[in-house]
Amino acid sequence: MINPLFGFELELFVKLKDEHVKRLKQLHDDPAQQPVLKNLPHPFEGWDLAVTTRTSTVNLTLRTKVQRDQAEQRTRVHNVIKFALNRQSIDVGEGGWSVVDEPSLEEENVEGIDNFWRVEIISRPYHASEHWQDQLRDVYKAVNRYFDIKVTNGCSHHVHITPGTRDEFPFYDAHQVGMILRSDFYWEKPLYNLLPKERKKSVWAMAITDAEAKLKNAVEMVEDNTKPNIKWKDFFAHISKREEQGLKEVVKLGFGIKHSLGGVHYERYLSTNYTNVLEGCGTIEFRRQGHAHDYNTAVRQIVLALAQHMAALYVVNWDAVGNTKAVPHDDDYVRDLLAGMQLLPELSWLPEFPEWLQAQLKANKGKAPSELSPADLARVNKIKAENLLGKPGFQIPSRPGTPVREPIANILVSSSLPGSENQLFDNPWADLGF
Repeated sequence: MINPLFGFELELFVKLKDEHVKRLKQLHDDPAQQPVLKNLPHPFEGWDLAVTTRTSTVNLTLRTKVQRDQAEQRTRVHNVIKFALNRQSIDVGEGGWSVVDEPSLEEENVEGIDNFWRVEIISRPYHASEHWQDQLRDVYKAVNRYFDIKVTNGCSHHVHITPGTRDEFPFYDAHQVGMILRSDFYWEKPLYNLLPKERKKSVWAMAITDAEAKLKNAVEMVEDNTKPNIKWKDFFAHISKREEQGLKEVVKLGFGIKHSLGGVHYERYLSTNYTNVLEGCGTIEFRRQGHAHDYNTAVRQIVLALAQHMAALYVVNWDAVGNTKAVPHDDDYVRDLLAGMQLLPELSWLPEFPEWLQAQLKANKGKAPSELSPADLARVNKIKAENLLGKPGFQIPSRPGTPVREPIANILVSSSLPGSENQLFDNPWADLGF
């Protein structure tokens, strides 16, 4: 049985429900209740009703104190979520779920509404044969018990996947990475049709062909019927060559490129993030799917990532594709996804998945992508630069036989600073044959 090990990260904004705010205000306004307010039991210990998410109107001399107060209140918000998860029998802590800050989420841009606090909720590792769908439902139930949830176009939902269980083949080999990489190019057009407008060309999860003009031009040549002698195998040959050179070399093809849409680009902000293959949790991260306001959205997006992973590794015959100029139709992509899902253990199947895929295509195909203004793009690039080294995310702890993983920094060819004319990496596609 093929039983991937995977996990996911949910980025949300949350606001304490009015019923809980009302109770806290009652305690605050009643002098007789002041001892109760000062000694509130977990999870509301130290809760400060006066702290909001706003800083733009604060006097500059007071901003440092306000930001410190906000950080403390944000921690209290996260503690309530941890309490709610534990109450719902969701383990939090080492080896379990995590509740952390996500600095890239901008609280002041939540449609002008105060007190929606940013949070990232990170799952524990799950095998596809576990009851992970039930636990995901319980997570949303727990959060909704205390908070209203809001998402913006800046929120994401990332899925990390390994090709098998710890005991079988926990890490990717070079050919497996190469197959996922081939799928990035081959399925881009139907995936683009499937996605909502804010994720079609997201600066947080760019298609690899948008990140490097040379790649976009090469794929267009493959798909150009006036060039019958150029087929997918001519493009895939570059990937095959790197596969023969080993895992590190093929992984380089998934990052180290400088995007052509303006601004600073870092390798993990692509639709598929390969950086963890070489260090940390050993996963490939699927970043393209959008935010997940509720359980139904989240579970469908996770199954989408799992199904695409399975289809790339076990459904598509890449040698056969290589002998064609075929651009997969939406129906071909859906068929591959459904075949991929059916290779998973049944606990990871989703009965409504076929209908959901068709509904997404009907709603999103032909829609123009959302575009950021120059000011918004500059702000995003600043956030990317400030988070260059990233933060702890999904982890797979205590993996038996874990080899020493090579840090990404060790395979950098240059040490250019962000914003310099040089790339952070040599371009591994520079010698693409056409």
